[in-house]
Amino acid sequence: MKKPSNISNKTRMLVYEKTGGKCWYCGTELFIGTYKNIKGQNIFCVEHLNNYGGDHIDNLLPSCRRCNTLKRDKTLEEFRVWLSAPSFSEAQIWYLKSHGIELPKVELFVFWGENQNG
Repeated sequence: MKKPSNISNKTRMLVYEKTGGKCWYCGTELFIGTYKNIKGQNIFCVEHLNNYGGDHIDNLLPSCRRCNTLKRDKTLEEFRVWLSAPSFSEAQIWYLKSHGIELPKVELFVFWGENQNG
């Protein structure tokens, strides 16, 4: 069961404004509402950068429902690696390599919010 949010509406709006209403992870435009009155993945969620970092504003990021769901309890770096990983199973990778096929080196995923800071 999901624990109730202790984040005030004022803090939620400060989080939303951090990126001008865009998901920090993918950059999609966010809509403020509830699951009942907005359909789709663009619902604004408050995401904890560090799951054990508490509800301080520095630990909170604006996120779309899709990114929030995909990240779950991963750290930022675990989420980056997970998004960057090739979509082959270990068996498929072994098969390709055993037939002399080398997979290209995968660049680590860069989050939209990281591109906004420089």
